Amino acid sequence: MIVYRTLSQNSKDKSMTRMELFVKARQEGKSISEIARICNTERKTVRRWLKRYDENQRWESLRDRKRAPKKPHRRISLDVEFFIIEFKQSHKNTKRGYPFLRSYLLSKGVPKEKIPSRSTVYYIWRKNNLLKKHKTKREKKKDVREWKERLKPFEYIQVDIKELRDIPNYVMVGDVIKKCFGEKLPKYQITARDVKTGGLFIGYAHEKTLQNTTTFITLLLNHLRRYNIVPKYIQTDNGTEFANTRKPHEKTLFSRMVERFGSAHRLIPPRAKTYQSDVEVSHRLIEYEFYDCFDLPLSEKIKQEFLSATAEYQYLFNFHRQNSNRNYQTPCDILRNSAPDISEDVFHFYPFIADDIYPMLYENSFQTGSDVCLQIKFKKRASEHRLHDAPRPTIISQNPQTHTWPLT
Repeated sequence: MIVYRTLSQNSKDKSMTRMELFVKARQEGKSISEIARICNTERKTVRRWLKRYDENQRWESLRDRKRAPKKPHRRISLDVEFFIIEFKQSHKNTKRGYPFLRSYLLSKGVPKEKIPSRSTVYYIWRKNNLLKKHKTKREKKKDVREWKERLKPFEYIQVDIKELRDIPNYVMVGDVIKKCFGEKLPKYQITARDVKTGGLFIGYAHEKTLQNTTTFITLLLNHLRRYNIVPKYIQTDNGTEFANTRKPHEKTLFSRMVERFGSAHRLIPPRAKTYQSDVEVSHRLIEYEFYDCFDLPLSEKIKQEFLSATAEYQYLFNFHRQNSNRNYQTPCDILRNSAPDISEDVFHFYPFIADDIYPMLYENSFQTGSDVCLQIKFKKRASEHRLHDAPRPTIISQNPQTHTWPLT
């Protein structure tokens, strides 16, 4: 049995469905009752569509008619519609919507009862192509990918801080070290990642303070200056370790230090974590690939062993780990292809604990910046860019506190 209601709901062109079911059956000599019985519908439905078809003998008459009133008594005037269009055209690049429009119409002398509803206003804007088209998630990812390709190496750097006390294996190793030697592993990791190449730079801190993040960015920017690199933007979130949340117009020590090196400190919008996606992804990777499985030999130089293990992972990440979202290239490969004049040694940035370095920055006299980054000598170069084939570095100096940390 044919069910007319189901066919009309699933059909893209209901007029052709009615033509096939009602008109042709009528032309074959079937009565209205027989057609209604075959289509499992009422006789008045069949009679209505046959009457409409008999008026002009055209299949267009079988389409659904508009149910809107021909002379709507509540239709807005042309003056009000003009004001609505004029308001949106003058504020096209802003986020001023319906609440601002109400004030605008009242200032133009429109009575409060004559102000149209929100849906009517947006219908007028949409009809005149005054609303921006919302992009899909795929389109947004494509735009971000194209923007990253246009960047230069180390032009845009994201900085964030990661708490390490919620990693079970890290906490367990830290408890063993504390019982045996009385040393504490750092509670926080300060991370900087270049958006273009994906290069990773790591530091540590026992406390999440503004002084520690300033120490990290000072040494990082000073290290990049040795290779004639001045980042355009240093992007962070709105945490108190980077920004002044109580007085946003006042610059913090972190912001002043960034500007001292010729860069600009950029804050992301509140609650917009996707703006820090590159550095947040590196936090997930280092937790899965390093902290969940690392172990340290029990020795008196446990702090140097920890920093050496972090330096090894940072080397593997920058020279051997391929990034799937960057066409399976390593940060070193991207740097070599996009900026061959920059040395690959820029990725040799030795991790440190900012709490130990901060007093040295502001109490000692500073010398040249040639030894800010710990130099790493490798026994051999791996032919394949795979993590487990990478050589283990031999550390020339294992005590970063013996170096002079410049602030040039």
